[in-house]
Amino acid sequence: MNKTIANIHMIFINNFHLSFNASIDDAYIWPHNNNGVYSTESSYLWLLSHLEADNSSNGSWSWIWRLKVSEKYKFLVRLACHNVVLTLALLNHRNMATSVICPRCGDHEESFLH
Repeated sequence: MNKTIANIHMIFINNFHLSFNASIDDAYIWPHNNNGVYSTESSYLWLLSHLEADNSSNGSWSWIWRLKVSEKYKFLVRLACHNVVLTLALLNHRNMATSVICPRCGDHEESFLH
């Protein structure tokens, strides 16, 4: 019986659409950038600010695991903070890639911030 009620609630929640203003599409807003648009640079700066605030007393990285995001994003944040995201720049540094040029734009080195 409880499973049936839970399924009914799940169906209701998944099919419920809340709209405050029908003339404006829903959008995600990144509060850590002046224009509200997410960028790798703004998230990196946000991470650094948390790192400085949290590490000023004890040098701990535990703040990453307290973030209210899914585990895959926590893992990416951890990789970024330890500078081990597998970009072409890092792979080239490890002699695992022949070029550091970004394959999407062809103009810049593919780094975490790019």
